[in-house]
Amino acid sequence: MKSFKNKVVAIDNEGDCITYKNLFVTPHKLFEQINFKKKLVAITSDNSIDFLKMYVFCLYKNIPLILLDSNTQKSEIMELTKKFKINLLISKNNYNLNKRFLKKKISYKKVNFYLFKQENLILKKGASLILSTSGTSGLKKFVVLTQKNLINNTRNICNALNINHQDKTITTLSPSYSYGMSIINTHLYKGATILLNKNSIISKNFWDFYLKFKPNNFGVVPYMIKILEKINYGRLSLCPPKYISQAGGKLDLLSKKKLIKYAKKNNIKLFFMYGQTEASPRITVLPHQLVRKYPNSVGYPIGDNKVFIKNKNNELVNHGRGEIVCKGKNIFLGYAKNFNDLNNLKETKYLYTGDLGEKTPKGLIYIIGRQKKIIKLFGLRIEIAILEKILRGKKIDCIVSGGDEMIKVETNKSNFKKKKKIIEVINKETKISPNFIKVLCVKKLVRNKDIKLGL
Repeated sequence: MKSFKNKVVAIDNEGDCITYKNLFVTPHKLFEQINFKKKLVAITSDNSIDFLKMYVFCLYKNIPLILLDSNTQKSEIMELTKKFKINLLISKNNYNLNKRFLKKKISYKKVNFYLFKQENLILKKGASLILSTSGTSGLKKFVVLTQKNLINNTRNICNALNINHQDKTITTLSPSYSYGMSIINTHLYKGATILLNKNSIISKNFWDFYLKFKPNNFGVVPYMIKILEKINYGRLSLCPPKYISQAGGKLDLLSKKKLIKYAKKNNIKLFFMYGQTEASPRITVLPHQLVRKYPNSVGYPIGDNKVFIKNKNNELVNHGRGEIVCKGKNIFLGYAKNFNDLNNLKETKYLYTGDLGEKTPKGLIYIIGRQKKIIKLFGLRIEIAILEKILRGKKIDCIVSGGDEMIKVETNKSNFKKKKKIIEVINKETKISPNFIKVLCVKKLVRNKDIKLGL
């Protein structure tokens, strides 16, 4: 990245910009006072220049980093600090933290640095980036990625999408979400420009920013496609991008066909992708030349990543139906729930995704369903059983289901009167917007058995 020097790396919503050269200037003199060797830093992430500087500094210096959502509450911060022995928290949020744990707080412009009192613990070499995938509280486990994982996947994505230094992307997702993070990583790696957008794609401010700086690509998840459909793709046709990548869940076939038709009309290349945070995060990509012929496929493995199918006999085979299993340099180090876990991780050889799929003899991969009772929404894995248990604790009997676009709750007539409470509970536990939680009244609750392999 340093080789790009005076090239603009990022422009924010206020029109402020920063070059690659200035991105590497030490973010704050506090960083010079701390011995970061084998220490752990946490950052509440947002699409801002301040965040980008801190993020790049930590990655470049190989400082182990936990990326948190910008809406992370004080109670969660304290819990994570205790569990992971976090040495430094960087956040724009003004947390009133317990002084028993806080050694020093320094505020610089819009950023707060919280230095914690911690034992002189040593973090073993390996962990580089630590991300949460759990969307249900009480099940917080973090995916631990190495520098090798990130570099491998970043290179492979750049090759698959042909990203270069002339590209300009606009952020549509939080950097704490692995798909959003990978878009930032790939464009940094190639010396491209990032438009740091904080606005929703339905807002006027988003489109004003988009049309002013004219990005030539961006990434979307299924619910964003649904929104774009409703607003007739906004003002996208006034400045069509070179390409759009879609990941973060399975998009229904009808929406895919509408998007493919719109893309063809406006000369936009489409890339349908599949991934998991544990894979750093992209696993497959469907080349734009094949989207019309194989719209339901998620394509081929990216780069040197390999994809197998675990069949009914628990054998890993090169084609057939069963659980999708991945192998490659992009596969994560392991899961961690606390500091001790970070020091006891061993390299993971295979990633058993929990997703059911089909791999054809020609190598094309299709997603069929999920093996476990999990909803994957906005990159978060939401455990259905946990939500049902929490609601039963509130004396609400229900069945939770859903997919890549919505959490659906079925309940009887008496509990349907508690619809508002149901939505509030799920929103609190998952941080999913009430707009994506649907409560239905049914005559009888019918519980389906888990999906089985070999469908």
